Amino acid sequence: NVLQIPHRALVADLASERQQVPLQAVFVLFMAIGNLLGYAITQIYDAAAEHMFALMVGVCSLNTVCIAVQLLIVAEQPLQREVGALRESVCAPVCGIVRVAKGSPRLLYHLAAVQCLVWIGSTAWNIYGEQWFTTSVFVGDQSAPDGSQAKMDYNEGMIAFGHGGQASSMLQLISSLGMITILLKRLLRPRLVYAPCIFVGGLASVLAALVVGHSGGFAMLCMTLSVMPETGSFAIPF
Repeated sequence: NVLQIPHRALVADLASERQQVPLQAVFVLFMAIGNLLGYAITQIYDAAAEHMFALMVGVCSLNTVCIAVQLLIVAEQPLQREVGALRESVCAPVCGIVRVAKGSPRLLYHLAAVQCLVWIGSTAWNIYGEQWFTTSVFVGDQSAPDGSQAKMDYNEGMIAFGHGGQASSMLQLISSLGMITILLKRLLRPRLVYAPCIFVGGLASVLAALVVGHSGGFAMLCMTLSVMPETGSFAIPF
């Protein structure tokens, strides 16, 4: 989030009014490519959890290079204080947000509640997805002795989790392109695009909780579909 939020703000700030809608969806497209690369990295080692330091060094190095390239290329026009304008307090931005929220239509509060619920679900998948695969679906044990069945099951769960992540990234990539087309051609209203994404993700979560059991393939399918609400929340600029 420390990297993602400023990048989205930078894209919105540099884009023209006509570019706002497509560029938000393009942002999701590149995010999907990054996710695909990230899950592919977990396939480098048979037991990725045992090489976490090396993996994190590689990820941090890649992020550093990308940010350095951005700083070298992007030129943002800094805001200038108007002559004679009163100096604002440190809390002024927060107070401004509160004033805007107080005068906003009811739809904004409805959308805020929907976004909160969507991200509760997405965060649960992002944080506990690996543990669900390795412990619940494949019934593995990370601390089991090497060569034991529990250890092999754990490693198989990690591999399945990586494949599920790659599949979800591909779906995110394809669906974001579809959303770009729909929004640019104005084939449907944004809410009619977002709503099916939420229902698909909700159905995937219910199936994962109640139906998957120990089926690795079904678990990967549920993980793949679970990315749809996140894709819709990013790609559709309300």
